[in-house]
Amino acid sequence: MVFLTKHPNVDLIGLVLSRGEFHPEIAVDLWPVFLYDVLNSKDTAIALGSDARMDPNSHDFPEALRPYADNFWGLALPEKKTEYEPAVGHELIIDLVNNSPEKVTILAMASMIDIALALQQDPGIIDNISHVVIMGGAFTISGNLDDAPYPISNKAAEWNMWTDAQAAKYLFNSGVRLSIVPLDAIQYYLPEEDVNTINMINDPAVNYVAQMWNRQFGNLGPFFIWDTITATALTNPENFY
Repeated sequence: MVFLTKHPNVDLIGLVLSRGEFHPEIAVDLWPVFLYDVLNSKDTAIALGSDARMDPNSHDFPEALRPYADNFWGLALPEKKTEYEPAVGHELIIDLVNNSPEKVTILAMASMIDIALALQQDPGIIDNISHVVIMGGAFTISGNLDDAPYPISNKAAEWNMWTDAQAAKYLFNSGVRLSIVPLDAIQYYLPEEDVNTINMINDPAVNYVAQMWNRQFGNLGPFFIWDTITATALTNPENFY
């Protein structure tokens, strides 16, 4: 979010807190504060992701992991100054796409359910979607379910797809143009020199990233930044093939 709101070629018109690493109904209390009162992205509409499921065998991220993202990893955010009324995830997608004067690019980095529901309810929006950039899947390597704090007998799947495989299938079969960034393409560790560089940037929003990365690096050592790299596939597609 820091990268996208600060990028000169990105107009972040909407944010859907989709079901994934956090519980949307809990995260909606804190994440808008970061969006509006730290990033100052006042023109970005925000929506609560759907808890609907297309897949009767859908899954949720491990409960042991989700409280960290729910409460913004325990980092102290400023007091809320901006009032907002969150929309409904798929309804916001439909509204923003239909009313955009330019084709919209959607970045998907959690469950695909909200995008799938939007396309199901209003298939016509596909005409005003440039493409959907997805962080998800694992094509030639093992998935990442083994990162869960309990055993999962599935070595192939990736979390964002596994949460609702039928929603992902609906999206793939919809005809919308897709750019998929799977685990295969982003198995790169964040190097220590990058952590040191971001620590020297004097910016309130970047400071939150620095605090999170410092905690991650201190507790885990080098770690993957899958979503961050995927965001650059939206702004710099020439770096991907």
